Amino acid sequence: MCGLPIPPITLKQPAVMRNLLGDDLTIAKQKWPQHPEWHMHDYGKAEIRSGRKMGHLTVTDDRNVLDILKQMEAAW
Repeated sequence: MCGLPIPPITLKQPAVMRNLLGDDLTIAKQKWPQHPEWHMHDYGKAEIRSGRKMGHLTVTDDRNVLDILKQMEAAW
């Protein structure tokens, strides 16, 4: 856009993101303290409703992305 060359893109660390819908937020808040690699983003919405996006979790780790995803899914 500025006429500058695009720098090389390198992966710094594998990451997985999971949307927190409805009551997923409550579950994530309970499990979050046991998972220091989880970064929780609570959108601060006043009312939890089924299917409503309440936040998301981002997990960064040096493990394989599929291993991270399996760990996140096992928590639910």
